[in-house]
Amino acid sequence: MENPSRPIFLWILFGLSVNIALAALSVRPSDTVSVVGTETYFDCASTIKNQSIEWYHYPIGTSEQKLVYGHNRFHLPYLGRFHLKVYNMTGAYRSNLLITDVTEGDAGVYECQDDGGLGNKSQAQLTVLHSEPLCSSNMTSGEVIVGVNNCGFTPEAVKFSCSVKYTGKTPPTLEWIRVGQNAPLADGVAFNRTSDTVTADLTLEGVSSTDGQSFTCRAAKTSTSTEFFSCSSGVVSIWHATNKFSLTEKKLNESVNCEEENSVHRSLCSYEWTKSDSKGEAVVSTEPAMRPDSLGLYRCTINCTVKRQPCSINRMMVNVVDPGSMNGFLLQTTTQTYEASYKSAFIVVLILFIILIILIVGLGAAVFICRKKKRQYRNANSLMMGENNEKKGEIQKLQNELEEERRKYNKLKSNVGVEYLAKPKLRGIIKTAASSSENKSIKGVALFNNELYIISQKESKVEVYDSTSLQLCRTWQQEELTCPEDACACIRNRCLYISENKQHVKEILRIDPNGKIINKWQTGNEVCRLSVSSDATVVAVVHDNSKLMEYSADGNHIRTHDLSLVNIEHPMHALKLRTGNYLIIHGYLEDTIHRMCEMDVGSNRIAKSFGREKGRGDDQLSNPSCLAVDREGSVMVADATNGRIVLLGSNFEFKRKIVTKEDGINIPTRILLDEFNRTLYVGDYKSNDRVLYAFEIE
Repeated sequence: MENPSRPIFLWILFGLSVNIALAALSVRPSDTVSVVGTETYFDCASTIKNQSIEWYHYPIGTSEQKLVYGHNRFHLPYLGRFHLKVYNMTGAYRSNLLITDVTEGDAGVYECQDDGGLGNKSQAQLTVLHSEPLCSSNMTSGEVIVGVNNCGFTPEAVKFSCSVKYTGKTPPTLEWIRVGQNAPLADGVAFNRTSDTVTADLTLEGVSSTDGQSFTCRAAKTSTSTEFFSCSSGVVSIWHATNKFSLTEKKLNESVNCEEENSVHRSLCSYEWTKSDSKGEAVVSTEPAMRPDSLGLYRCTINCTVKRQPCSINRMMVNVVDPGSMNGFLLQTTTQTYEASYKSAFIVVLILFIILIILIVGLGAAVFICRKKKRQYRNANSLMMGENNEKKGEIQKLQNELEEERRKYNKLKSNVGVEYLAKPKLRGIIKTAASSSENKSIKGVALFNNELYIISQKESKVEVYDSTSLQLCRTWQQEELTCPEDACACIRNRCLYISENKQHVKEILRIDPNGKIINKWQTGNEVCRLSVSSDATVVAVVHDNSKLMEYSADGNHIRTHDLSLVNIEHPMHALKLRTGNYLIIHGYLEDTIHRMCEMDVGSNRIAKSFGREKGRGDDQLSNPSCLAVDREGSVMVADATNGRIVLLGSNFEFKRKIVTKEDGINIPTRILLDEFNRTLYVGDYKSNDRVLYAFEIE
């Protein structure tokens, strides 16, 4: 009799085999190299959407398998610096592992498993460099290596050394290149590898003038990467001082040059022209080229420091002769004694006299012409006086209008108190093209020259609106943008700053008002919000790592503050006050404290604050998202989850709610104060309507 449970068992076995066959890893992690303190990542994707992904770590020195991520959560001690980037793709489910602030203990093998570990898995190795490669040389930067010369020195080999300490199973690959070239050097390179150090030595034998340049040692991040960790050896100049000596003759004011055929390193070598005559020998020039202005014997000497010892080379001697002529021959003597004929002197005097007569006649003609032109100018000027008087009235009218505008501006900038309306008036609403077509939220708003510059979520297009009419003026595609986060404007430097958070590149772009890149720089962290201080520096906050960074207008790093040291978690926005202190809002989702505070940079302490635990009370905030300060020092806070804009006094006392949900907003994420037009712009987030409101508040 047939067993009734056997068909059921076969069907279960068939289903498991089909599931295993269907589930596969479409993207597998690759071996990678990272440096302590930086970030790195591994790719992994399943062919089945919403398929579970698990990550395991095999540390160096042990075969123990440690679960990094599984069952929808990270496991200690991997919580904090390890992040999972999960998103669906066409035909795949990507689950990338991102590691920040890499340490030596992170080295080892990482394994990505699909479908609960039913055989679909892939491994990759992480090698951690203790630092970027270190370069050294047996020569100092700019030192001269000598070829053939008359100082008794011979050419010698130049040796560069590059080393890096690492932790991992696979040593990193080092290679030497010439600056400006991408092909690795093969000749003269020797490697030495141990269990924790790799050394690459580059030796140049029989150096030539073409070797006078910089050399760079680098380690690739991956086998297919175009990104490297590198160090530079510095410039070594190669000088071949040939024993070429010449004796020549030149005429007065005829240029003569004793420049070496192979260029001399000017910081280590100098030129000296001396003149010998009956009075003795004297220095007349320290440049390679010169024009002799008197008769005599000139000598060019090249003085160099070769291998830290002085060396002088006599390069050229020039005998300067008189260009006067007699019977068609050049007058010259080898004893440096020169004579001129009376006939030549008479001709010279006659020529000078003729030139003087021509100058006198020309000067008289010039005076006559100038007087005639002056009379014509007076006649024309009298005819134009009437016409000019008519235009004076128009000019005066324009000057009066300009003065009136200046008075209005000065009144605004004076200490006249700010009186806000009891209820704001809605001037209009801007719905961006990105919001209309794909319901994308507004990420940044900047005001410059009465124009609003708006960037949107995961959008490269920049939209520009007139701040008065709220009508679209123009747009452009900023190709460098894929994941913009915020934007601000600098009036002093006439530019915009935009933070960009690509997956592998975190940077700030500085552009002009038409989208032309001025410069850009990497931050190494995912920047949340930007602001520009009164002294034109750029202030950026890092939400995840609780940091505040300040840069110059050109992107030079000024300082970084670790806000976790003053109990500030998840900062959202910061402004630098004229006192040098920082105004910071923080608190996100389930954080204990949601508040605004002023950080004293002198003592690195909180000077004063507003807010406490997350709540809806007048003395509480919930997910504060953005800041603005008016001319009296009062502060406006976008209280996002509570759906309101809160107005605080300069001492952080609660004054009122200046905009609320009754005025139409839902979740305010961005605010921008335009005091000149008495307008507050509010970027609002709704599930199906993401717009920018313009409220008249004063």
